Amino acid sequence: LSLSVPVRLDQTAMLSCLTLVTLPQEGPHSTLNEDEFYDAVETGLDKLEEEVMMRERMKQPTIIAKSLTAKPTHHRLWPEIQRVTQEQVHYAKLGVGEVEKGGWQLFAEEGEMKMYRREEEVNGLVMDPLKACHVVKGVTGYEMCHYFFSPQYRHEWEATVEQMTVVETIREDTLVFHQVHKRIWPTTQRDGLFWSHMTRVPDARDRDSSDYWVVVNNSLSDTGGYQLKSSSKCVRIHLTVCMLCQTIVTPPGP
Repeated sequence: LSLSVPVRLDQTAMLSCLTLVTLPQEGPHSTLNEDEFYDAVETGLDKLEEEVMMRERMKQPTIIAKSLTAKPTHHRLWPEIQRVTQEQVHYAKLGVGEVEKGGWQLFAEEGEMKMYRREEEVNGLVMDPLKACHVVKGVTGYEMCHYFFSPQYRHEWEATVEQMTVVETIREDTLVFHQVHKRIWPTTQRDGLFWSHMTRVPDARDRDSSDYWVVVNNSLSDTGGYQLKSSSKCVRIHLTVCMLCQTIVTPPGP
């Protein structure tokens, strides 16, 4: 029996969904007539389509825009946001130097990508930060940071996120995220609660160059009273991430 089905599914979704549908037996031993058979096939395909649509809806971020009665600078997190952002910009712009001075040490290089690490201990534990430097052609520093910061693009580049919620909007450039990451067997599923701040930083070394754009993510030390989903079943991860970008315009050659 040959069927032409007007339903478009990506290959991965189709392979994972087809095992969930059992079609009735066809041929001379079938207990269904032709109309009933096609109705059963159509019902099964409708279920597949509903499941694909449900997966797509899960990828969409849930945004809870919390109205503030005070200015953002009066928010309880604002002093921490300013302090951590300044620290991360300082370390991101820190050059290569001796270990005793806290400078970065090159440990890997491939093409234009360079990887650095810096020795650091936190509460007696070795927590060596990592830094990657790379050149992305054809886009501006603002575009890179906007794509990294904005929740509507998160699932396009972050493949480990299963569910994302903006639990608070402090202001347009400062959000509080709760992310549930996909479980990797046999480990326990992880989630993260962190604020994300995007801002513009002038280049003090060269006033003629374009400004830096930076996005800093930093974990919250407590739940902050937010109503979180699936948090009781997950192990909370703690992170500090900084993306610092600058646009460099190269004049055309002769």
